[in-house]
Amino acid sequence: QALIALAAARGAAAALPPSIDDLRRDWPTMGLQARRTVIAATIEIAFVFAGRAAPRHRVWAMPQRTAPPGLPPAATLVMPEPVAFDPADQARAVPLKGSFDWSRATARRAVTPFLSGRAAWPRFSEFQAAGLAVAYANLRRHAAIATWAKAFDIPYATRRDAMTAWSTERVRRELPGALEGWDRWPTEHEFRAMGHGALRHAAVVFGSPQQWAAECGVALSPRQRRRWDRWTAERIDTALAELCYGRTTWPTKPEFERADQLGLYEAINRAGTRLQLAAKLGLKGPSTDGYYRAPNRWTTAAVEGALRPLLKGRTTWPRGDEFRAAGLSGLYQVIAKRPGGHDSCARDHGMSRERWNNASEPRP
Repeated sequence: QALIALAAARGAAAALPPSIDDLRRDWPTMGLQARRTVIAATIEIAFVFAGRAAPRHRVWAMPQRTAPPGLPPAATLVMPEPVAFDPADQARAVPLKGSFDWSRATARRAVTPFLSGRAAWPRFSEFQAAGLAVAYANLRRHAAIATWAKAFDIPYATRRDAMTAWSTERVRRELPGALEGWDRWPTEHEFRAMGHGALRHAAVVFGSPQQWAAECGVALSPRQRRRWDRWTAERIDTALAELCYGRTTWPTKPEFERADQLGLYEAINRAGTRLQLAAKLGLKGPSTDGYYRAPNRWTTAAVEGALRPLLKGRTTWPRGDEFRAAGLSGLYQVIAKRPGGHDSCARDHGMSRERWNNASEPRP
């Protein structure tokens, strides 16, 4: 009877989720099971729609005891026919809220105590562990992280800057110590857990796991061998030469995709050898510092400058086809990837955004 009473009390306590402020404060120190308990006590199921719209327009959560009927069991091994879900028909469906868009001043106040006295800009995982993931996202929404680091007078090293301190000799010097006690090549997650994430990345840039594993006397797992043996340096050279025959510029990702060579594209990214390969083939495109960077065209000033003539005389936010007609498809994608997406940008410019509700006509 005591155990039954205890279970009932625990169930009643789990049914009372903490306040948002308490949850945000305690989340970094909560264990996995405690987090699961809070989520399970609040949300029964979530529906996620495909697309590139902002998450709050694609994710709908159903509170406990409000899920639609006919859902498959959680542990089923055979997935039945999908259940149609229309948020308009679900009175209790809850979209993600847009209240996570903070002002610049609010974001700055939130991170100031955390950044005080630091000798280097923290990684995102450190913000996350301190319960400041939302604050970090808002920092990025308002300005580049390098800009914030300069404002707080904290040194900030980009991934590109960090790699300038590495070389083949340094990898060869530090890798044996990191692999001491290992009889196999660690996974990327295991390298990071040991505090050697940068070393692992440098090992891929300045060689290959096969090369370093052989030098250090450790073995690659069958899965790792399949991953890294699939694209040897010789095969990359051959496939790239065929793809780039007659070209003078480095292919874009869509061009790799159209040629059914997305695997080649990803293999070059993993190896970090775009610069060397471009130089070997006499192609223009990759940056000259060893890392490929898309042109930094869409700065905040560039975005506003391109929007000004497009929005002139309008009262509603342009649709995607209107961006494309103006030759601004890239701008449309840049805005869509920002926190809040086009909805937030439309509000910032004092405009409403049209919704396509007429099912009898094709969507533009």
